[in-house]
Amino acid sequence: MIECVPGDKVVWLVTEGALPWLRDNQEWTNTKMIFELRAKGNNTVLCFRHEGFVPQKECYARCEQGWTTVVKDWLYNYLVHGKVAEQLYR
Repeated sequence: MIECVPGDKVVWLVTEGALPWLRDNQEWTNTKMIFELRAKGNNTVLCFRHEGFVPQKECYARCEQGWTTVVKDWLYNYLVHGKVAEQLYR
Protein backbone atom coordinates (compact mmCIF):
# COMPACT_ATOMS: atom_id res chain seq x y z
CA MET A 1 0.00 0.00 0.00
CA ILE A 2 1.43 3.36 -0.98
CA GLU A 3 -1.40 5.63 0.15
CA CYS A 4 -4.12 5.37 2.76
CA VAL A 5 -6.57 8.08 3.68
CA PRO A 6 -8.89 6.51 6.29
CA GLY A 7 -12.52 6.64 5.24
CA ASP A 8 -11.56 7.96 1.80
CA LYS A 9 -8.90 6.18 -0.27
CA VAL A 10 -6.49 3.25 -0.48
CA VAL A 11 -3.86 2.92 -3.23
CA TRP A 12 -2.02 -0.35 -3.71
CA LEU A 13 1.05 -0.47 -5.98
CA VAL A 14 1.60 -3.84 -7.62
CA THR A 15 5.33 -4.47 -7.28
CA GLU A 16 5.23 -8.08 -8.46
CA GLY A 17 2.42 -9.08 -10.76
CA ALA A 18 3.50 -12.41 -12.19
CA LEU A 19 0.65 -13.85 -14.27
CA PRO A 20 2.20 -17.05 -15.64
CA TRP A 21 -0.43 -17.71 -18.34
CA LEU A 22 0.46 -14.51 -20.26
CA ARG A 23 3.19 -13.82 -22.82
CA ASP A 24 4.15 -10.75 -20.76
CA ASN A 25 3.56 -12.16 -17.29
CA GLN A 26 4.42 -8.82 -15.68
CA GLU A 27 1.42 -6.89 -17.09
CA TRP A 28 0.28 -5.83 -13.63
CA THR A 29 3.72 -4.84 -12.34
CA ASN A 30 3.92 -1.11 -11.51
CA THR A 31 0.17 -0.62 -11.88
CA LYS A 32 -1.96 0.81 -9.08
CA MET A 33 -5.24 -0.45 -7.69
CA ILE A 34 -7.16 2.50 -6.32
CA PHE A 35 -10.17 2.18 -4.05
CA GLU A 36 -12.03 5.38 -3.19
CA LEU A 37 -15.16 6.03 -1.12
CA ARG A 38 -17.51 8.80 -2.25
CA ALA A 39 -20.68 10.12 -0.67
CA LYS A 40 -23.82 9.88 -2.80
CA GLY A 41 -26.79 11.24 -0.89
CA ASN A 42 -27.16 9.07 2.21
CA ASN A 43 -25.08 6.30 0.65
CA THR A 44 -21.42 5.58 0.07
CA VAL A 45 -20.12 4.49 -3.33
CA LEU A 46 -16.94 2.45 -3.75
CA CYS A 47 -15.01 3.51 -6.85
CA PHE A 48 -12.31 1.16 -8.13
CA ARG A 49 -9.76 1.77 -10.84
CA HIS A 50 -6.72 -0.21 -11.95
CA GLU A 51 -4.43 2.62 -13.04
CA GLY A 52 -1.83 1.75 -15.66
CA PHE A 53 -3.75 -1.32 -16.79
CA VAL A 54 -5.00 -0.43 -20.26
CA PRO A 55 -7.12 -2.16 -22.95
CA GLN A 56 -4.00 -2.88 -25.02
CA LYS A 57 -2.81 -5.37 -22.36
CA GLU A 58 -3.26 -9.05 -23.20
CA CYS A 59 -5.46 -9.96 -20.25
CA TYR A 60 -7.39 -6.67 -19.98
CA ALA A 61 -10.79 -8.09 -21.02
CA ARG A 62 -10.56 -11.09 -18.69
CA CYS A 63 -9.31 -8.97 -15.80
CA GLU A 64 -12.04 -6.39 -16.35
CA GLN A 65 -14.60 -9.20 -16.00
CA GLY A 66 -12.74 -10.51 -12.97
CA TRP A 67 -12.69 -7.13 -11.22
CA THR A 68 -16.41 -6.77 -11.89
CA THR A 69 -17.03 -10.12 -10.19
CA VAL A 70 -14.72 -9.40 -7.26
CA VAL A 71 -15.92 -5.85 -6.54
CA LYS A 72 -19.57 -5.83 -7.63
CA ASP A 73 -20.48 -9.35 -6.58
CA TRP A 74 -18.15 -10.77 -3.94
CA LEU A 75 -17.25 -7.58 -2.06
CA TYR A 76 -20.80 -6.24 -2.31
CA ASN A 77 -22.27 -9.45 -0.89
CA TYR A 78 -19.69 -9.51 1.88
CA LEU A 79 -20.43 -5.93 2.89
CA VAL A 80 -24.22 -6.21 2.59
CA HIS A 81 -24.75 -9.77 3.85
CA GLY A 82 -21.58 -10.36 5.88
CA LYS A 83 -20.85 -13.51 3.88
CA VAL A 84 -18.52 -14.45 1.05
CA ALA A 85 -20.11 -15.71 -2.17
CA GLU A 86 -19.71 -19.40 -1.30
CA GLN A 87 -21.64 -18.92 1.96
CA LEU A 88 -24.57 -17.22 0.22
CA TYR A 89 -25.42 -20.24 -1.91
CA ARG A 90 -25.16 -23.04 0.64
